[in-house]
Amino acid sequence: MEQQTHTAAGRHDIQTQTRILNGTFISIFITNMFDALGRQTCNGIIGLYAHSFGVAATLVGTVAGVFAVTSLLFKFISAPMIDTFNRKHILFGAMLLLGVSMTGLGLSRTFPAMMFFQLLQGSGMAFCTTCCLALAADALPPDRITTGISYYTLVYAACQSVAPAMGLKIAYSAGFTVAFFTAACMFFMGAFASTRIKITYVRTKKFRLSLDNMIARESLPPAIIMIFLSMAFTNTNSFLAIYATERGVGSEIGFFFTVYAISLFLSRPITGPLSDKYGPVKVLVPAMLCFASAFYLISISTTLWMFLAAAFVSAFGFGCCHPIVQALCMQLTPKEKRGAAASTCFIGVNIGILTGPVLAGMVIDQFGYASMWRVMTAPIFVAVTCTLLFRGRFSPYGRKIRA
Repeated sequence: MEQQTHTAAGRHDIQTQTRILNGTFISIFITNMFDALGRQTCNGIIGLYAHSFGVAATLVGTVAGVFAVTSLLFKFISAPMIDTFNRKHILFGAMLLLGVSMTGLGLSRTFPAMMFFQLLQGSGMAFCTTCCLALAADALPPDRITTGISYYTLVYAACQSVAPAMGLKIAYSAGFTVAFFTAACMFFMGAFASTRIKITYVRTKKFRLSLDNMIARESLPPAIIMIFLSMAFTNTNSFLAIYATERGVGSEIGFFFTVYAISLFLSRPITGPLSDKYGPVKVLVPAMLCFASAFYLISISTTLWMFLAAAFVSAFGFGCCHPIVQALCMQLTPKEKRGAAASTCFIGVNIGILTGPVLAGMVIDQFGYASMWRVMTAPIFVAVTCTLLFRGRFSPYGRKIRA
């Protein structure tokens, strides 16, 4: 039987659930799906769009990751806002802002205009992704959060199976404007879907900016790991389409994301329960090694089939790491600070997205694309080292979980 419970601060009331696929979780899942569709459609073409302006690889990497600047800055405001105000209303506004940013990208005709709307996208993401993750964690049974977050992040798998390939096909056939307008429609539909999330909101404290409200110290170790994983993975969105074009694969590289997504459906239902049962470290380290192997495979790929093999391996790499690290941020933090915990996790993501493409672009300008994929395995091995160093904070696993 479900019981009514309150967060420690009494702001967002969601019934304590005994099963993962409950009504509240499904509503959040659908809202997150439209967010993922919009972002994946944009991610699949943004590097190619910047490249069409004739700029250097370093600038392509900069524009692909520049949204992380505003996303990172606004994270320090979004965390206390999400833990103070109605998360449902915040999510609705963030979705609208993301839709506007995609519309602006579609209308951009200069490189500075494109940069501006990428920055605007980042400000919306600072609230949207954080809010969705906090709401999802609250809607899950406390002892099955990793499994639930694995299911929650499967939405990215579903969207990656269609959105990047769809974005590339639309861009090649109808132009970048139509592709970005398609992404905008996804966000506007997400704004509508967010109105269907059922929570009871009671404000019990004043909004206050403080370091403790912005950052969840308990979530810092997994957030640091996320920095290095994101630093590597973001280059797939930034440079894969350009690299594949140079290798003669062209628009068919969109199937990389399709295979990656389908493979996630195989990996995540396995890794989530394994992490809940045996602890995250025993799953994270092998997954990170798979991730590094995928980058090496990309560096030697010359045919579509080789790229698709790399996509399959990558799904058992970063695809497994991502939900486990997100779940750790939620589990190690008291429930009333899950907005700050989600923000801390995504601050790590944003730092990685901001620095990864710029560093990769510098390597490309000096040594070429193939060398870049090999060099960018270095952050993955740093993440492995951090996981081993922090393993004492994650184990024994059950004692660290906060109800």
